[in-house]
Amino acid sequence: VSVKFQIKHVYSRNLSAAEALIKEVGGEAVDTIKAIQKDADIYFMAVSDKAISAVAAQLDVGDKPVYHTSGTVSKEVIGCCSSAYGVF
Repeated sequence: VSVKFQIKHVYSRNLSAAEALIKEVGGEAVDTIKAIQKDADIYFMAVSDKAISAVAAQLDVGDKPVYHTSGTVSKEVIGCCSSAYGVF
């Protein structure tokens, strides 16, 4: 099965790091969470465990699914940014 997807944004506090990644995966590099558009189908947070709650507190995407990638942080930490959330 072939699945196609499009990356809309790559966020990093360091814009050059986001720009390096978009060269590989496409999309737009942003260095502020507010610049992330709210029309994506799904959101992934791949940040340090310590940063998950801070990033979630700034991201509000309503009912769009949001996942973080930590195996040690509770999914409830990101419940403030979406009504649909979990751990991937």
